[in-house]
Amino acid sequence: MNIIHRRRLINGLVLTMSSIAAVFGLFMLTWILGNVAYKGIAAINWDFFTELPTPPGMEGGGLANAIVGMARNLNLSQCIAEALNLTVSAVKARLFRARLQLR
Repeated sequence: MNIIHRRRLINGLVLTMSSIAAVFGLFMLTWILGNVAYKGIAAINWDFFTELPTPPGMEGGGLANAIVGMARNLNLSQCIAEALNLTVSAVKARLFRARLQLR
């Protein structure tokens, strides 16, 4: 058995095993999400999104704090990303201009 045939055999074996693992993982993910959706779809209503969370052990409550916190984090990360983008763009423009002058 030459080296190329051996490599192709191992490649096929590893590709098959990784494909089986990926399909199994997707099946488990679909099963878990389906189960959560089936059992939890009754709890989703307008109050779920607008009410404040309740203390542990009490029924009801909502996600208002989580939604507001997520929006604040998203806004903060966008501001940081835009500031970094402007800084990097300015530095690249200055370096590019300096490189053109050297030629």
